[in-house]
Amino acid sequence: MDTSYIVDFASRDRISDALTDLLRTGAQQLIALIPISAPILARVDFKRLTISPLIPLT
Repeated sequence: MDTSYIVDFASRDRISDALTDLLRTGAQQLIALIPISAPILARVDFKRLTISPLIPLT
């Protein structure tokens, strides 16, 4: 006897609405950070910037 699988996909409207809401809230959070981060980033010397791991790699 063969096994059958039924997959029910959400409609495009429901998926795009959820994605749009997620993008809107994420964008609002990023936009809210601009006044805080812009002065800090203006003082960073990116040519001399190094990234140190939080946990030493062994």
